[in-house]
Amino acid sequence: MKTIYDVLDTIRESSENTHEMGLRFEPATLYFLKNDPFWKQQFSDVWMWAYAPVCTGHDTGIDLVARDADTGGYWAIQCKCFAETYYLQKQDIDSFFNEAGKDIYVGRIVVAATENWSRHALKSVDDWGAQRILPRDIADSPLDWEPFLSGRTDSAARRRTYDLRPHQASAQSALYPMWHVLATTGMRRGEVCGLRWSDVDLVAGELTVSCSRVPVGGEVIESTPKSGEPRSITLDADTVAVLKRHQKAQVASQLKAGPKWQGADNYIFTRDDGRPVEPNSISREFRYAVVATGLRAIRLHDLRHTHASLLLAGGETVGNVSYRLGHADSRITQQVYEHCIPGAQRGTADHFQSILKKAQDKAI
Repeated sequence: MKTIYDVLDTIRESSENTHEMGLRFEPATLYFLKNDPFWKQQFSDVWMWAYAPVCTGHDTGIDLVARDADTGGYWAIQCKCFAETYYLQKQDIDSFFNEAGKDIYVGRIVVAATENWSRHALKSVDDWGAQRILPRDIADSPLDWEPFLSGRTDSAARRRTYDLRPHQASAQSALYPMWHVLATTGMRRGEVCGLRWSDVDLVAGELTVSCSRVPVGGEVIESTPKSGEPRSITLDADTVAVLKRHQKAQVASQLKAGPKWQGADNYIFTRDDGRPVEPNSISREFRYAVVATGLRAIRLHDLRHTHASLLLAGGETVGNVSYRLGHADSRITQQVYEHCIPGAQRGTADHFQSILKKAQDKAI
C-alpha cells in the first residue's frame, strides 16, 4: 500500500520548482479530503478553487473549497508544498487568511507538506482559528494512495474496512480513560492533559482543575485554566472506577519502563514512557477512533458540548453547569446552550401570547 510520503516524493521529484509542487499537491489534497473516512463525513463536497461555487475567477490564495455536511457553510483550504526541510513562514499563508477571513467561510484549513513551521506562522494559524493538516496526520489515515498514484481515484481509493492500525489501536486503548473523563466532566482538552494525580481525590470522588497544557507556537506550555481560576469537579462512581484502573495500569507501565520512565511530574495521562500526552495528538487519535466505530464524525471538543447539553436538558441549573465547564460567566453558558434548557422555547411562546393578549385587550 502506498502512503502520503510516496506521493510527496513523487511530487518533489517530478517538479522543477515550488510552484509546480503546489499545483501537484492540490489534487492530492482533494483526493485526501474526499476519501479519508473522517473528512468525507465532515464535508459533503470538495472542489478545486476554479470549480467552487464561491470562486471569483481570481487567484486569492484559496486552493480548495469544501461544503460542511452539517451546516452547508464553506471551508477555505490552502495547500502548501515545499522541500521537506523547508520552514513554512507567516508570509506563505498571509494572502490565504486575508481572503479566507471573510464571513462567507465557516472554517479554514492549511494543508502543508512540511512538519516545520515558524513561530509566527503557527501564531497566525491560532489567531485565525484555523486547522493544520500535516503529513503525519495524513499518514495516520487508513487511505491507500496507490489509486491516486496510478490515476484511479474512484472507490478503490479506500480500504474495504477501516480497521485501526496496530499503533492506533494501542494508543486509543490507553487513551480511553482520558476520553471517559472528558465526556463525564466537560473539561477542556488542555485541562485534562494538565491533570496530575495530586489533583484527584478518588476517595471523595472529586478533582481540581488548576492547570492547562496548550499548544502555542509549536510547543506545549502550561498555564492556568481559561477562566483564570481553579475549580473543583465532582466525579461519578464509574469515572472513579475508570481512574483507579488507569492508575494501576500506569504503575505497571512504570515498572515495565524502569529507568526509562520520565513521569516525575506525576501526570495522570501520559505516553508509554511517562511523558505527558500531547494535546493535538489525542484529538487526532480520537478522530480516527470515532471513524473506526462507523459512528458520525465528531471532534474531541464535542464531548464537552455533549456533557453540557445533556446536563441542561436533564434539568441541571445553568449556574452548576457553568461552574463545571469553567465558564467565567454563566451568561456564556446561557447563550451557548439556551436551546438545551427545558421550557426555554415554551416560555418564549407564552411570553408572545401574553404580549398579544395585552394588545388585544387594549384594542377592545
